[in-house]
Amino acid sequence: MDQTRPGQTPKGKSEEVITDAGKSRLSDLWKTEDYWAIWLGFLLLIAGVIIYLPRGPENLKEKSEKAEAVLAKEKERAPFKTIA
Repeated sequence: MDQTRPGQTPKGKSEEVITDAGKSRLSDLWKTEDYWAIWLGFLLLIAGVIIYLPRGPENLKEKSEKAEAVLAKEKERAPFKTIA
């Protein structure tokens, strides 16, 4: 009786090794489940933007003017230049 160590095969017997070569095709973009999740996510984001942008908050202009005024005041006060 042959005694073998783990990972070794007895003499004269071959060990079958399976190798996987991952190949991707352009058709995978609409055929695989992973890409379907990505496409549906993009569609949800686009639908959200289309719904939100035409009807922004009521006082968005007032808030942005107020924020711009604060930024201008702080810019004058700061002794250094910032990116924003």
